Amino acid sequence: MSEPIGEVLSGHDYAREKQHWLHDHHWDPLGEATITTPGQAGQQALGAAVATGKTRRIREVTVTNTAGAITLIELYVGNTCILSFYVGATDSVTWHSEDGRKVAAGNIVYVRSSAAAAGTPTRVSVAGVEA
Repeated sequence: MSEPIGEVLSGHDYAREKQHWLHDHHWDPLGEATITTPGQAGQQALGAAVATGKTRRIREVTVTNTAGAITLIELYVGNTCILSFYVGATDSVTWHSEDGRKVAAGNIVYVRSSAAAAGTPTRVSVAGVEA
């Protein structure tokens, strides 16, 4: 699944089949990641490694920042940042992309927060597709 979702479904009636396909290939890890240490030291895995022969696309990231400062959220695969965005102080944000961020087989996605601390954690949940 290296091409965008729309291209995967191009042989079908896209409008009718899209939701069915997304439902059949839905992926989300159990629970949410809670980050209590900023930066790389506090990074948390967002689920297990992508299965052999599969590609995962992270289509939604929901973040709750309990800190009194803006936090930078970064998603990494290895040393490569695949997504970054800011979340305001004591705010919640949902990032969404139709095609998502691609993660190849064997890789694990990690999330970091720049403002997390023990008393003011950052909570992150993700969802997407894996096919």
